[in-house]
Amino acid sequence: MKTNWRTHGNPFLNFTEELTQEWILQGFSQNQTQDWLGIGMQATDAFYVGWLRDVKKKDSTWVLNYGDSKTLRKEYKDWQLETLVNLNVPTNEPTNFSWKPIIITIFAGLGIYLIIRNYE
Repeated sequence: MKTNWRTHGNPFLNFTEELTQEWILQGFSQNQTQDWLGIGMQATDAFYVGWLRDVKKKDSTWVLNYGDSKTLRKEYKDWQLETLVNLNVPTNEPTNFSWKPIIITIFAGLGIYLIIRNYE
């Protein structure tokens, strides 16, 4: 059975079952999530916040007092791209591909959507 923190009211009003599961998957409790939401993170930021905590080793207090949101989000996007390159996932489309059944997998710790397709 999935959980939905939306029933707990503010600041969880924008949560769905899926978003709640993303935060839980990242290892955040409801109270920890509330701390991050309290500094301006959005319900959709679970993977980004996980990256801040696990890769950058920053907590919500540090982000609130010293973090530059624009710079941190750019670093996160760069990190995602670097991770894809390191996994040998193509970052541009070849000219000779056809869409076959598409399987989308979420890399839990990365917040990256990987599209697996057949190339011809």
